[in-house]
Amino acid sequence: MGGGDLPRLRLLAAAATRVEGDALERLGTISGDDLGELVVWAWVFDADRSHVLMVDHHLFDVWVHPGGRAVPGEEPLAAAARELLEETGTTGVPVSTCPALVDAIDRVSPDGRPATTFGVAFVLQGDRGDVLSPEDGQPARWWPLAHPPQRRREHLWDRMVEHLDGPPAGGR
Repeated sequence: MGGGDLPRLRLLAAAATRVEGDALERLGTISGDDLGELVVWAWVFDADRSHVLMVDHHLFDVWVHPGGRAVPGEEPLAAAARELLEETGTTGVPVSTCPALVDAIDRVSPDGRPATTFGVAFVLQGDRGDVLSPEDGQPARWWPLAHPPQRRREHLWDRMVEHLDGPPAGGR
């Protein structure tokens, strides 16, 4: 992510349904030199919001939402849609152009400097009737919300379910 992406990321955070931790504060004080990557996720639900589309990530060995790194200058929603297509072979219709979630993660850049990576999740509606064509070695499937996968990142699943239930009490 380049410094030129910072104003757009600040606008997205201001419009997000939920901002985790101190991400909004960090966006107000961070410089372009301290920016890490922008990671995007596609939270894809079926029309009645009873199922969510996930991929069995070969590196993490857990079921996660389709997603990955945005290319510098790429619109985050477009990046989420691209990652969805690359990882599952299907598309989704954005429910909103505003993100469901923005968060910040401390990382170390390749040159050893501290950097802040920002994550942005968008909600899309998919069609469970679409044929899935996932990446090799990374199966994709629709999971019923009532029966989540055993191998999942609990906090990622919980954030997604909380979004469906409405904004957290006390604000963002």
